[in-house]
Amino acid sequence: MTNPLPTLAALALTLATAGLAAGDRSDAQIELEDHLGSSMDQLNSLDVISLREYSDCRASMAKAKKLFKPTDTLRALAFQQHPKAVAAGGSFTITVADLPWMCDQIDRVIARGTLIEQLELAKAYQRRLAADEAPDATVHLGDGDPDLAAAKACAAAVAGEAAAGATAIELKRASFAVADATALCDVLRQWGEHQNAVGQVNFDRIAPTYRALGVGGDRLELFVENDGLYFRGKRCEKIEEPRALAKAKKVHLWLENADDTHTIRTYTFTGDRYKVKDKTYRTEAAAYAGCK
Repeated sequence: MTNPLPTLAALALTLATAGLAAGDRSDAQIELEDHLGSSMDQLNSLDVISLREYSDCRASMAKAKKLFKPTDTLRALAFQQHPKAVAAGGSFTITVADLPWMCDQIDRVIARGTLIEQLELAKAYQRRLAADEAPDATVHLGDGDPDLAAAKACAAAVAGEAAAGATAIELKRASFAVADATALCDVLRQWGEHQNAVGQVNFDRIAPTYRALGVGGDRLELFVENDGLYFRGKRCEKIEEPRALAKAKKVHLWLENADDTHTIRTYTFTGDRYKVKDKTYRTEAAAYAGCK
């Protein structure tokens, strides 16, 4: 037996939030209804990405509880799929006290969607591990840590599904048997360990150059992880020699941003430790002032 999300099997219809006349409803109530209606729309269509980024159901529920009594009603056409919805004037109402069901369902859909994403990613990693690819020289120390964390979260989520009686994990067209999902969670662990091992190899290949110049600790990791990029000194001039970099008390990285601004990131060293400060400039010409 599978364990689909309760009450969501029928939530396949995407509905628009009702545009009702204000009447005696306040602007705050109308805004809240619009937002909750949109969230219910996304829940009805199992739109995990939109729910994750825009829903914020529990914040909306907290706002509703602050503004209204538990028995006060909220209106939206999308509330039709709520088990306690009441038809009213071409739309549907629920009470403020009915909101927890909606937020619980949204949390469950987001959690199920996140798990499905992890399992799909694990399938891709499984293929890459089987292909025995050449080591990636761009992998850094700790790059596998997010996958190791994801593996733990994945295993816990699958265990929770199994404890609830599920034999398969399903959402929309995706379906994974619990046993297969458990194995894929372990693939995330294997990939994370693989990436960390590759990152260590890459680090160990470059680090001796800087160690020979007396660089260690955090400063060593900074220089190795950014090897191939140009650190800059005064007037933003590029530091091209490792020996000059090792002697510097302050260096900068020039970052070009998607909005065409420029950020000068400054590292100030005390021994092998450092402090970081960013300053963003609107133009390239202005950014040169950041390299002091």
